[in-house]
Amino acid sequence: MSLPEAEVPVRMEGSRIHPLSGANNDEIRILKEKHKALWKFYVFCDKDGYARRDELARAATEILK
Repeated sequence: MSLPEAEVPVRMEGSRIHPLSGANNDEIRILKEKHKALWKFYVFCDKDGYARRDELARAATEILK
């Protein structure tokens, strides 16, 4: 789920070089949010897994952090 365009090193205001995503810019923030919204995460399991669905949901949530 990378957004390589937002990670391009840039030099802005002064001489510091940092990723474009680090700039305090609303357009970049909006672009990153829209890109994040494109992705979905599914967990498929058998009947035994379904019986443990709450535990699986917690584990999946931890992966996404």
